[in-house]
Amino acid sequence: MALLTDLLSANTTDIAANATAVASAGGGAYELLSTTTVSSATYNVFLDWGSSYSGHFKVIIENMTVNTTNSYLNLRFRTGSSSPTSNYYSMGKSYYPNNTSSFARYNENHMQLTTVDTAADGDATLNAEIDIFAAGISNKNTFGQSRIVQMPGSPGSYNYVAGSNVWFTRNNSSATVTGLNLFHFSAQINGGTFKLYKLS
Repeated sequence: MALLTDLLSANTTDIAANATAVASAGGGAYELLSTTTVSSATYNVFLDWGSSYSGHFKVIIENMTVNTTNSYLNLRFRTGSSSPTSNYYSMGKSYYPNNTSSFARYNENHMQLTTVDTAADGDATLNAEIDIFAAGISNKNTFGQSRIVQMPGSPGSYNYVAGSNVWFTRNNSSATVTGLNLFHFSAQINGGTFKLYKLS
């Protein structure tokens, strides 16, 4: 009877080849482009990948806090060093689990991602993933999806456990998208880590 070690030794090449094939079939890896850590109050966080990159990007937000209750986290795309404010954006949005309402908006000058209420409880933080597709591709709309969870400071309160899914698009496809601008109208971001990745 053949020993297990002999069987493994004889099939090492095949195992390695199969592992490589499976990894390739699963797609590429995420390349970290930048990490922005907010330690003092700011109205804007800019995440730029520039004109050298295009395709699929992901933003990870960890432990974000704001200095005002009942604010909203918003997003605009960037073209170079500017964040256009024309009515380029459309979105669909839903809240869960405490509120099942949803809505759609069209021709907006920004995208409203979710409500934020971390200031009322020092234990609450907002965490999110934002995927951006077809960014930086000439004459193509840029669109994406966000998954947002506000870690609860007081379970049972809508403001603390709000989550949202947002699908959005930049309707003016003639301008090349080179980054994101995350911001609040009435609050300042006073903490959190923002990581920008490129799917390679």
